[in-house]
Amino acid sequence: MEFADQRKVNAGGVRVIAVAYFFGTIMSLLLLSALGVPMPTMPSDASRDQIVILGFAGALALAVALYPLARGVGGSRLRRLLTVFAFTYVAFAVINQLQAAVFSTLGGSGQLLAFHAIPCLLAAGAAAWLVQPADKASACCTVFQDRPMSAWWWRPLVVLLALPCIEAVTGVTARPVLEEVIRQQPTGLHAPGGAVVMATMLLKSGLLLAVTVPVVLSWQRSRRHLMLALATAILILTGLVGLLQATWWPVSLRLVFSLQILVTSITYAAVVVLLFVPKGKKLAAELETSNQ
Repeated sequence: MEFADQRKVNAGGVRVIAVAYFFGTIMSLLLLSALGVPMPTMPSDASRDQIVILGFAGALALAVALYPLARGVGGSRLRRLLTVFAFTYVAFAVINQLQAAVFSTLGGSGQLLAFHAIPCLLAAGAAAWLVQPADKASACCTVFQDRPMSAWWWRPLVVLLALPCIEAVTGVTARPVLEEVIRQQPTGLHAPGGAVVMATMLLKSGLLLAVTVPVVLSWQRSRRHLMLALATAILILTGLVGLLQATWWPVSLRLVFSLQILVTSITYAAVVVLLFVPKGKKLAAELETSNQ
């Protein structure tokens, strides 16, 4: 009975977060229109009703990403709001617009960055207000606690370099399909030079690392929950929401990108947990070594 009640609470929280985000998109659109800020036109052939349905489906997906984060992040309500908002806005708005500016011919990244600020803030606020953080009894210990920087300085560097390496491997699989689709029909995508791609991936990794560390520092659940929450959030925020609404792309292309982002998200989350939240025995051994 308690499990069923908890599922109802979770489902209700997800719906409220989704409504907050969806309402935020309307507010943001009205505000930017009143300020005379032109919004970019997406090459979509969907009807207005379909756009609304896809918009709310994207809001539900975003809420599914935020709920586990809000459940695991502890601290004051303001700290939880800022932590969840920073992760959501950077992963969903900043990183996606960075990739759109580099890998597509679509414009309007600046307007879209402004557009997403209010919806992300309202969704994060709803998550911080409605979702009760987990009990500290299951909190995991991080490498940043009670140890000098000399004991862990190299770990963020490895995480920073891990994401470009992971995406380089997964990109090998997606590239042939991408090139074939681009030859057959226009998608608004293009492949820049290798140096630009590497610089973009490093910048993306740095941005993601900057908002992931606060989540790790305030996490109050287990290592397994942290990995699942990070993998789910990265998968949805950096990929699935956008792919769900990119109706002008063929299904095959969206499927390949979804699989690529899925593998990347799981692998990156595993690296973060492995390096920042090692198992208790390993952490204790490292602490003993660093104190000698």
